[in-house]
Amino acid sequence: MPTLAVIEDLVVAFPDTEGRRRLVVDGVWLDVEDGETVAVVGASGSGKSLTILALLGLVPAPGEVVHGHVRLVGVDVRAADEATLCGLRGRTAGLVQQEPSANFNPVQRLWRPVSEAAKRHGLVSGVRERRALAADLLAEVGLEDAPAMVDAFPHQLSGGQRQRAAVAAALAARPHLLVADEPTSALDSVSQAELLRLLGRLRHERGLAVLVVTHDLELATATGGRMLVLHAGETVEVGESVRLAKGPAHPYTQALLAGRVVPSAPAELSRSRCRFVDGCPRAMPRCRQARPALADGLEGGLVRCFLWSDTAEAAHG
Repeated sequence: MPTLAVIEDLVVAFPDTEGRRRLVVDGVWLDVEDGETVAVVGASGSGKSLTILALLGLVPAPGEVVHGHVRLVGVDVRAADEATLCGLRGRTAGLVQQEPSANFNPVQRLWRPVSEAAKRHGLVSGVRERRALAADLLAEVGLEDAPAMVDAFPHQLSGGQRQRAAVAAALAARPHLLVADEPTSALDSVSQAELLRLLGRLRHERGLAVLVVTHDLELATATGGRMLVLHAGETVEVGESVRLAKGPAHPYTQALLAGRVVPSAPAELSRSRCRFVDGCPRAMPRCRQARPALADGLEGGLVRCFLWSDTAEAAHG
């Protein structure tokens, strides 16, 4: 199987009130291999959720992907028609949205949304078969009395139960990749830990790849695997989660780890300079004169910083 998900130099733009195109994402690189876990981390407004929507061909109008390569299992998402994209959503990549209640229709009993993706992809048919699948999925994600819970309405579940049910729905069409967008943001600390354990178990039992989007560096580290750090619409660092938590290379990742609040330059205003220059304690004059490229970092990682790109150029020169 080809690499499950590949994003190269993604640029997403929205028109402003005067019709001018404003870049919201500009310079994101991401890849997910079969069976691995990748955490995408960054502050609010860094472009995390838009990156995921672009991967699934779901950037909301009037926004659009204006540059970059986006592929799911080798399929060019930007060039694909809607029928092809619908075939990928759910079957190749299952999505768990940020707010648990957003995954469900409040007037539908739980078996319908949980089994919907399987029905849409022709994996089940008929009410009896859908109810049985929903019960199995709800049991798999750790919900007690799953056969009875299939008839519950979403409001009858706790936040943690709804999020588990959302994971069940994302698994219904047997995807290769599970995408979880801020899956713990609405949960208490105990439910967060339980959900992370669930995602880890599902990855091992189903052979899934898991892509987790979060603003929480500690949570991203706990997922294991690789971490991709976004700032102001671009990838600034990529590396193994444990290594980044112990010794990040980029000053922005260092600031996140220290819990500092840092300014975020709008992407469209800073294509010709480092976007972290105003919050960086190690900024140099050239950081205001040019935009650094992603370069080799620590232990096989990547980092967008002149402190590292200069070193990489010298090593290869």
